[in-house]
Formats: sequence, structure tokens, C-alpha cells
Amino acid sequence: MPSDEPEGPLHGLPTAAVRVGESVLHHWGAPEGRGIVTSQRCLLLGHPRPLHREIVWERDLEKIEQLEVVALSDDPEVVAFVQQSLAGGAKRGDPTAGVINCEYKIVVDGVSMYVGNAAKCGEIQAWVDDARTQRSMALFGRILPYRT
Repeated sequence: MPSDEPEGPLHGLPTAAVRVGESVLHHWGAPEGRGIVTSQRCLLLGHPRPLHREIVWERDLEKIEQLEVVALSDDPEVVAFVQQSLAGGAKRGDPTAGVINCEYKIVVDGVSMYVGNAAKCGEIQAWVDDARTQRSMALFGRILPYRT
């Protein structure tokens, strides 16, 4: 069965959007598209199909002011994500369709980057934080604090 997952070093990031010296560090499935952390930015790509993806949100790592994992309770965004995920899984014949753990979401500067379980949210949070730390050290020689 063909996969909708992007392959290659850019993991769905449009080639024309890559900056000089930028490389993709991590990527994950996000509501309606893909989340990506590069050596310079955190991005949210739109559309579930790689061919139609474009950047819908981006922030330079050193400019990220808030990074948090939020516990969910009756969040309309979560309900929509679960419904779309279940429908998509059922269409692909996914045996785990109907089994989704959406207890948390990771939020970067007010933008939901992932909805799912605590372990994955913690992993993404660590990826963004580590990349931001490396970028801050490279640019300023020190770690920039988050704003609250």
C-alpha cells in the first residue's frame, strides 16, 4: 500500500522554502498536515497529502516565546482531529482506527503542533526545546528564556 508520508531529507518541506544551511531535524504528523523542526525554524505544513503541502505557520527558533504541553478536556480542535484521524484510518484499513489517545497537545506560541499522548508530546517538546537551545547558543552564545 502506498504511503502518504514524505520521504527524503526534507520530509515534506517544500524545497523552495529551505533556507541556506537549514536542515530538517525532526518531523511528525500534525492536525491537517506535518510538523517540522529544522535547524532554524519550527513549522506547520498544511494539507495531509505531501503534494499539496505548504507552510501555514512558521517561527524562527530563537523567536519562540512559549512552548507547552496542555492537558485536554472537550477541546473542539481535539474532537475534529479525532474524527478526521478515525475516518482516515478506516479508509486505509488501519486496524488501530478507533483507538486514539488524545489526552494532550503541544502548543508553540499559541499554535497547536500535535494532539496525542503524553509521551509523543514530551518528545516533540524536547525536540523543539533542544533545537531552540542550539540555535540560541549559535546566534547569541547563551540560552534565551521563554516568556510566560
